[in-house]
Amino acid sequence: MKTARKLAAEVHQRLLDHYGQPEWRNPLPPLDELVSTILSQNTNDVNRDRAFNSLRDRFPTWEAVRDAEGESVIQGDSDSRARQPEGPAHSVCPAGNH
Repeated sequence: MKTARKLAAEVHQRLLDHYGQPEWRNPLPPLDELVSTILSQNTNDVNRDRAFNSLRDRFPTWEAVRDAEGESVIQGDSDSRARQPEGPAHSVCPAGNH
């Protein structure tokens, strides 16, 4: 019977053989990572990045996104397809809870 360590090493090698070595990207600043993660919930990486870049282009700071009217944030988020009926990030990170 294989030990857990040997089994894990075998599975790891099979994954590497099939998918190759993962390519890691440089992490974003923490708040950027949080927003990117939220945007990625209901879409693919390409659309997540488009929505993220759209927010960064339209709002100079994350505080400006937080303080913006919901519809102005959602309007530019059409690329992400991550819009929720209850509104934008305000529902996730309401003012005063950051």
